[in-house]
Amino acid sequence: SFPNCKHFLKKRNNFFAASEILAFKGKTMYDKEGRASGRQMLENMRRTQMTKKEFAELTNGKILYLDGATGSNLYKAGMPRGVSTEQWVLEHPSVLQKLQRDYVEAGSQIVYAPTFAANALNLEFFDLEKEVARLNKELVAVSKDAVGGKAYIAGDVTTTGHLLEPAGDMEYGTLMHVYQEQIGVLAETGVDLIVIETMM
Repeated sequence: SFPNCKHFLKKRNNFFAASEILAFKGKTMYDKEGRASGRQMLENMRRTQMTKKEFAELTNGKILYLDGATGSNLYKAGMPRGVSTEQWVLEHPSVLQKLQRDYVEAGSQIVYAPTFAANALNLEFFDLEKEVARLNKELVAVSKDAVGGKAYIAGDVTTTGHLLEPAGDMEYGTLMHVYQEQIGVLAETGVDLIVIETMM
């Protein structure tokens, strides 16, 4: 049973607390009524991963502001078409960091680490399939440095570019392994939640 996510605003619809799907450990402080105060929530944000209960508090009858477009803004900033976005960001981290800082200043409470296509099957198109762990860890670090504890960091997961059987030739076991690898690395990096988007 995942937390109710209907109050999220913008972009995507599938949001899960990292503590929910990955059994992350974290502590939070609550008042006498058992609810975390805004100040306490901010302190928790800065020092630990988001817990399931904290996630529920954030989304209980409230609008939670996410970041905005990333890919299109990277193109505007000079990223060429046909390259690995993940590798390009690591070569030009200041471009992403400025964008994410601007989103936080505009009120974003969650920013997406640029791990969108950082799974082995997508990275295979750029001969980077053996770099899943390194890329995901470094990309999350770029976003953490950008927001400086002022926003939650989401690990972003999407399609592999391959269709699952019987529509395509991708076997379920292979697909499961690919996602387990990426999400496992994101868990180790300390993201606050996992976002699953643009799935077909």
